[in-house]
Amino acid sequence: SIADSNITVVVPTDWLRKAVIDTEIYKGKNIKTINHGIDVNFFSPIDKTEARKILSLPIKSKIILLTTENFERKNKNIAAAIDAITKLNNENLTLLTVGSNFDAQKFKLKYPHINRGFVYDELVMKLYYSAADLTIVPSLIETFSLVTLESLSCGTPVAAFKTTGPAEIIIHKSTGWLAEPFNNQDLTAGINYILSNNLSENARKHAVNNFDIYHKAKEYQKVYEG
Repeated sequence: SIADSNITVVVPTDWLRKAVIDTEIYKGKNIKTINHGIDVNFFSPIDKTEARKILSLPIKSKIILLTTENFERKNKNIAAAIDAITKLNNENLTLLTVGSNFDAQKFKLKYPHINRGFVYDELVMKLYYSAADLTIVPSLIETFSLVTLESLSCGTPVAAFKTTGPAEIIIHKSTGWLAEPFNNQDLTAGINYILSNNLSENARKHAVNNFDIYHKAKEYQKVYEG
């Protein structure tokens, strides 16, 4: 069993490490944090105008991306993002949702909305990330948050709450915005900040320098060679 074995446990975030370190099953074990990585050469920026043309999205609008596998999952806290967007005072906005089961009738959407459903193709997702001006990840809890990382790697800043996985990926006011949990007004402030500042280059550099999958593989190799 894990409790009786001499093993190293690897978790993707420090918050998760702190959450399990004193549990009965992991107490006394060597628990190491190695963040998830992605292929930053694949998840790379595509010219925003070209991406929008390919996807038939409005060229001049500010596009806010909400994407998740299933919008009905309570943990994704989508209502908070919609509330924060509704508080914005910007006439040139479009909400783009990518994922299954987004029910627009549940929300009073103030701005134009485009729903593209679930996307299976990572290349198409790369286009959506590149086409957006920012991505919102309003989750209550995320073990890590690959959406956050993929978006940053495509040069698109992310607004999220300062908790769990996203808090260890986003650099506040540099690659995105970390709102106070779970303050929707502060999330609105973050959206405004990102739309008013060019954080794209910072986002891309941060992903490349810190989350390259090949560097993460070397960290795992060191653990195995231990």
